[in-house]
Amino acid sequence: MAKPVLVVVDDEDTSLQALALELESRYGVHYQVVSGSSAEVALARLAELRAAGADVPLVLADQQMPGMTGTQLLGGCGNIFPPPGAGS
Repeated sequence: MAKPVLVVVDDEDTSLQALALELESRYGVHYQVVSGSSAEVALARLAELRAAGADVPLVLADQQMPGMTGTQLLGGCGNIFPPPGAGS
């Protein structure tokens, strides 16, 4: 079975790399770490992960990004990975 995926999103390359490396070093044994440099890239990647049947227990997003805030990104995540019981 594939590892669950942790997604980290930040438009600043230095922060993105640091966060991804930290997550990988701490949790890489049990989780796959995927990073994205924009909210739009992250949403596209999340859609791919959903289509592949991946489990995504965590999305860590910068709040201040051009084009879309972290809050807006997280709202979009709910459309791709609806919470259990949503729509019932």
